[in-house]
Amino acid sequence: LIFEKIFLIVNGGADKIFFKIKSSNNKEYRITPVGSKDVAISRNTEAPKKNKPLVQFAPAPADALAAFAFVPRPEP
Repeated sequence: LIFEKIFLIVNGGADKIFFKIKSSNNKEYRITPVGSKDVAISRNTEAPKKNKPLVQFAPAPADALAAFAFVPRPEP
């Protein structure tokens, strides 16, 4: 492990949101939840490359308790 930084995910609005964190290169970057609002992003290489993590977010229904309840699941 070369580099690790913990980020706090903050919703500055009044409405609930879902968020998803993706990376263009999962071999070099690891994204790990830490608690309910913190995320650790680790890099396994010496120098950063053009690959970067991406945070996507969307409005959530007011009664949402967990994001996985609203994500479509693939048909078996």
